[in-house]
Amino acid sequence: HQLPPNCGKWAAAISVKGEIFCPPWDASHVLRIIASEDGQDIQVDHIGEDLGVGRCKWRSGVLGVDGKIYCPPWFASHVLRIDPVNSTSELLGPALDDLSAEGGVEDSTNPFFAAEGLDGPGKWMPGLLVADGCLYCQPWFASRVLRIDTKTGSVELIGPDLGQGPSKWWAAVLATDNAIYCPPCNASHTLRIDIATRTVETIGSDLGGAPAKYLAGALGSCGDIVCPPFSASKVLRIDCLQKTCGVLGFDLGPGEAKWRGLALSPDGCFYCPPCSASQVLRIAPFERFEIELFGPDFCHGGFKWATAVMGEDGNIYCPPFCAHKSLRIDVADRSVRQMGPDLGWGGPKWCHVEPHEDGFFYCLPNSETTCLSIDTVVGTLEFLKPDMGKQANKWKCGARSCSGEIYCPPYAAPQVLKVGFMRLQRKDKWTN
Repeated sequence: HQLPPNCGKWAAAISVKGEIFCPPWDASHVLRIIASEDGQDIQVDHIGEDLGVGRCKWRSGVLGVDGKIYCPPWFASHVLRIDPVNSTSELLGPALDDLSAEGGVEDSTNPFFAAEGLDGPGKWMPGLLVADGCLYCQPWFASRVLRIDTKTGSVELIGPDLGQGPSKWWAAVLATDNAIYCPPCNASHTLRIDIATRTVETIGSDLGGAPAKYLAGALGSCGDIVCPPFSASKVLRIDCLQKTCGVLGFDLGPGEAKWRGLALSPDGCFYCPPCSASQVLRIAPFERFEIELFGPDFCHGGFKWATAVMGEDGNIYCPPFCAHKSLRIDVADRSVRQMGPDLGWGGPKWCHVEPHEDGFFYCLPNSETTCLSIDTVVGTLEFLKPDMGKQANKWKCGARSCSGEIYCPPYAAPQVLKVGFMRLQRKDKWTN
């Protein structure tokens, strides 16, 4: 079908035995990308049934234990299952009604949410596939947790009615007690999903109804989950042993979008690049929690860096979201410096980062004109040709083929993007 302007075609990519399958966002069919083992022959086609031209149908998918792909609905009315072997697609389970809720963090002028494509009252976030073979999806605008059994294909809603408020929980972290914890975005409490008992509850103190409090969380070495504040004023600590949570450390001030991403370094600490905050945030999740701001003052505002990844050298690298340059956080001496040429403020420049075993991180262009490669062995970066134009939202995601290249389904771009990996010629690495 011909899509109207400003529509995105595919927003997710899942690799299955080297073939890549993409559930439709605004497109009408599942997209399939097949590359030969040498990467020279590429086949791109549609598979499965016509799923219509509705907007924002599915924004994620996961490979189940039965070898099929399961996609929780965003605007769609059903779970989508893709069969890679038979090249078919089908709708599963009961109809999950449209939501009438309005508003939410995606209505903010914050460009991060626009880049994520969180249009309108979507139902469920991507969730987590756990050891029992089920996918558990925390509600965004939906009122209950969605459970998809990837062994049997059954779909059910579990737990109590959590209300149809907007933008309730964004992040989900699997803890050592076999439970999933979701720090509150617009919700007032942390969500806990017990895998063994299939029960759902909210825990901890009431953190209020302010929007976009926490958008990320990670499990620390002590078994607790730490969450840097996005628009909240303090770091959130979730004690999985006691099933409680609370804020800790000093007040980090008001304002939205302070820290979005975090990366675990070899020293056991989490490092968070400043999104609209002015400095790097360090969280030491040990017996005695430590919170520290360090590095130069980059000034408040600007949605500077939203993603953090740890490189082979043990340092943290951050491609620019709206910042002028990339950022490197040196863990050993806690120094912070910008890298590369000045690209000017504005964006989002690069939103999705793909790691590769060659020691590089490949950043897919959103509004930028080229792919960005970050060499985390020697700490340099390079812009990969060709120039692909300034169109926004060109590609949202990518997946690896059997030949090792990254293939990215088009969102607003007209074609699939292929990213080849760097051929290293270092004697201390390997030659390809």
